[in-house]
Amino acid sequence: LNEAYSDIWGETVDRINGRGGDTPDQARTAGACTASTPLEPTLTVNAPGSIAGSLPAGGASFGLQSFSLTSDLVQVKAGGAQSVGCTVADFTASGVAGKVAFVDRGVCGFAVKADNASAAGATGLVIGNNQGGTAVISMSGAMTQPAIPVLSISQTDGTAVKGRFAANETVNVTMTRGGFGSDNSVRWLMGEDSTG
Repeated sequence: LNEAYSDIWGETVDRINGRGGDTPDQARTAGACTASTPLEPTLTVNAPGSIAGSLPAGGASFGLQSFSLTSDLVQVKAGGAQSVGCTVADFTASGVAGKVAFVDRGVCGFAVKADNASAAGATGLVIGNNQGGTAVISMSGAMTQPAIPVLSISQTDGTAVKGRFAANETVNVTMTRGGFGSDNSVRWLMGEDSTG
């Protein structure tokens, strides 16, 4: 405990005073560190260019927990209003087989929609929030069908995606979750001042 507190206070003093020149002072390489800090889930829109970019996304406690998947996104339209996606038939009628399905949040559970998407042959599922503007939600539940990647996006981002669907544009996305980040500092390296 004594050694730990010494290190904690030493690091605190360094940070407060803008110092951090510990040796060795060579930056870590990308992906070679922060092995305990998982990357945030992300949905990257590859096309169309008008909405391209990385969107904040929420993860799910069910489905695959680590993935990187690129595919066209298909909007699920079958069903009525808030109940869209609450049956396998909704997904099947929308032609999601071999693609990532997009559906709004609604009256049935997130895992129910994931099960239905999986049963219809979708390779992944993106659920758009139907409230909260820019709020991103984390989803809970339990799947009974084979696990697929599942992410949520905000109401604002979901509306932008649906606008491209309405314009009959192809929306291509990359879903990512898992893996670890990188940190280009020497901070927190075990034995950062050791010559051994």
